[in-house]
Amino acid sequence: MQSDRLWIFLLLLLTAPAYFLTLQDGHHWGGDFAVYLQQARNVATGEPIPAHQYTVTPRSALNHPALYPPVPSLLLALAYAVKGVDYRAMKLILALFWWLALPLWYLVGRRMGLASAWAAGAILTFGFGALPFTLKETIGSDGIYLFMSGAAVLAMLWVEDQGWTMKRPAGAAALVTGLLLLSYGTRATAVALLAAAAANELWRAWESGRPWRVRAYGLYLLFFLGVGIIVYTQFIYDSRSQYGAQFVVDWRLYRDNFLFYLRMPAALWSSSPTLLRYALSGLAMGCGLAGLARAWRRPTVIEFYVVLFWAMLVLYVVSDFRYGLPILLPLLLLAARFLRDYAPRPAALAVAGLCGIAAALNVWAMINAPVAPGPHLATFREVASFLREAPPGTVLLSWNPRLFAYYTQQRSALSPRTPAEWAREIPFLVKKERAQHFYLIVYQHQVDEQQLGPYLAQAGSKLTPVFHNADFIVYRLPD
Repeated sequence: MQSDRLWIFLLLLLTAPAYFLTLQDGHHWGGDFAVYLQQARNVATGEPIPAHQYTVTPRSALNHPALYPPVPSLLLALAYAVKGVDYRAMKLILALFWWLALPLWYLVGRRMGLASAWAAGAILTFGFGALPFTLKETIGSDGIYLFMSGAAVLAMLWVEDQGWTMKRPAGAAALVTGLLLLSYGTRATAVALLAAAAANELWRAWESGRPWRVRAYGLYLLFFLGVGIIVYTQFIYDSRSQYGAQFVVDWRLYRDNFLFYLRMPAALWSSSPTLLRYALSGLAMGCGLAGLARAWRRPTVIEFYVVLFWAMLVLYVVSDFRYGLPILLPLLLLAARFLRDYAPRPAALAVAGLCGIAAALNVWAMINAPVAPGPHLATFREVASFLREAPPGTVLLSWNPRLFAYYTQQRSALSPRTPAEWAREIPFLVKKERAQHFYLIVYQHQVDEQQLGPYLAQAGSKLTPVFHNADFIVYRLPD
């Protein structure tokens, strides 16, 4: 235990500068973060959390949720109440969760049977990864979820090791359920973790030869989770209304997503040369999957979590390495355990050296990263100020409707792209929002110009420019 305290101290000491001294003042354009800001504002001002000005259209429903689980916004509301929209203050709160998640997952690695050095090595590999460094500059749920899910996994392993599942089954189940529901209240993808906890209990019963005899701890856990999920989805947040349209039946999509996520460890070393990046990625994924297969002879909640979370990623309509972040840590721990058992000591030391080089490259790239353009730009503040005074009955159309909905507090929707979308979605907005006027916001950069170029060329003189600066043009659409 003394050794673990020392390693945890070293983990926190080594990573603190990277997570707290490099935070930037601004924020990228994003879109998700504006939802968290709106919800934090609602909490701080006493408004209902779901209140917002963003209108979901048939196309934006595919990948632009209007609401997110409440835990991150409740935490961000503390900073909002004191300092308003202060990106650095909010990032500081989120960085704290990124930082404190690392020792939790280190302890998970120790419960998996790893020696201190192996567990710390896996955690430092993740902690100095390019993907965490990028996401710590984003106002969102990733770091909080990493902390909550780590606490839940550690609690599940701890109550087993301490014998609480037999001596105090109700108390152990209540503790684990509370942490699982906090994870679910942070990110909807925690449904995979809840399912893993249930699957682990059912597997234990099946393995005993009496599948109908789920142990008392498992029955309590299933009951508490069932009640908690019903209360949460009925009265707090129902993820089905936000994500139900984002799971489709498409076998080609499933194949592409599976192959895509085989490369997800590469996101940890995106600052490295291609050869080093994909060598480490292949090693991490190969050893991680081998470790997973080897552990499947006596699976724990960790193995179920990795499998079920990956299955969820495969079924999801959009692929993004960020979505795979929660299972990168358990995969690295599984890979470390496999390397410990099968790699000669010189080979293990060589891998550690390469990871150290890649980590140094990540730190260098993070220190020298420019501030991304975003709502901190003066040109954005100008256009947002103009749009806040839009006539009653105006709906704003843009590439980033959630951003403009928050910063203008005007009804805002995703701009259509194709003629078919214009023909379908404008009448939809007229009917749903009783829209009398439409303002089309054009961000004068490549992506927006490519998407709106055909429409602008066709509409021509029918559009009336009502605002213009170096980055934005606002057109009024014909009534």
